[in-house]
Amino acid sequence: MLRRQIARRPDDEAGPSWGQEPHALARGSAGSEPAELVLAGAPFARFAGRARLAGFVGDDELAALYRGALAVVVPSLDEGFGLPAAEAMASGVPVITSTAPALVEVTGDAALHADERSTRAIAAAMLRVSADAELRRTLSARGIERARAFTWRRCAELTRDAFRAAAKTR
Repeated sequence: MLRRQIARRPDDEAGPSWGQEPHALARGSAGSEPAELVLAGAPFARFAGRARLAGFVGDDELAALYRGALAVVVPSLDEGFGLPAAEAMASGVPVITSTAPALVEVTGDAALHADERSTRAIAAAMLRVSADAELRRTLSARGIERARAFTWRRCAELTRDAFRAAAKTR
């Protein structure tokens, strides 16, 4: 099955509220059969009739979507950290992100980066990943390695160190 997980679609008219991560999943065969677009998360009303609207999914289902995805696409215009991209990399899924600085910093060379304002650039990156098994393997391996740097323990340690450094400068 061909699956694409898309997170944070920036041009939905409603847009997500804080803590609501919209996701989309396109499923179909890797051959000539068209993919089915399944949207989950925040409202995607403008896609009604063109996609199956699944609403919010739980953590287990989201993890299953990541595991079964051909690629995760995160075309954010603005991103605070890039958790969907980090989660996808940890799951071994190739990632396509926008050029938002946080996403480029989080994914590095473990992802393809496409102009978030160009649907053609995003589509070209998706087609490239879907057509190139070697690229998928490379991005998957790089992503797994890169995601190892993003643990909650490391986050806590870096936060502690920042507080200690700030306290010393007083």
